[in-house]
Amino acid sequence: MVAKGATRRVRGLKDVARFGLKFVNRERGSGTRLLVDALLLHDGPSAESINGYDHEELTHMTTAATIRAGMAEAAFGIEAAARARKLGFVPLVAEHYYLACRRNTPARTAVDTMCGKCEK
Repeated sequence: MVAKGATRRVRGLKDVARFGLKFVNRERGSGTRLLVDALLLHDGPSAESINGYDHEELTHMTTAATIRAGMAEAAFGIEAAARARKLGFVPLVAEHYYLACRRNTPARTAVDTMCGKCEK
């Protein structure tokens, strides 16, 4: 997620570091934080070169709100949160999720609605 206007300049975490953009991170242990840290280890840059790497928020929506409020310029998060806050979004990875629930519960209806026809 990026502040409006930064979408053309940012293509990854290297650009966040190179342009000195203020970053807001997710909390340690979150899946998003683990993904950010894995990308930093694989392609760089170093965490120390990211301005704001230690600034943590708890949800995708709060990281988006931090950018919208002008307290940061970039964050790693989901497109829905970026769109909800009218931010730019640069897709970097695609994730796959596996959802499971018991057949005879109200959750099954929700999962079927999200997934379409699920394996029975």
